[in-house]
Amino acid sequence: MRRPSTENSSDHALRVAERLALGPLVFEKIVEKRLLTGRFRVYDIAVPGNRNFFANAILVHNSGMVEALKLAMEQGTIRYETARRTIGPY
Repeated sequence: MRRPSTENSSDHALRVAERLALGPLVFEKIVEKRLLTGRFRVYDIAVPGNRNFFANAILVHNSGMVEALKLAMEQGTIRYETARRTIGPY
């Protein structure tokens, strides 16, 4: 959907938020947060570009972590073995 050139980004963001709020989405209240200790396998799933997407009916966003880890590897501030386990064998 193309925005008219006269619409500024905050107006566009407000329109998107209104559509989301009035659409078939369900908003749930967070009832508990817990800090988990230990080692866990986690995944950084991303789609091309700077986008939001749905994963298991939850609206999520690209974290950008891959680029941050790539930069850290290039600067020598992180070991390849650690990054490889984190971002995959690129």
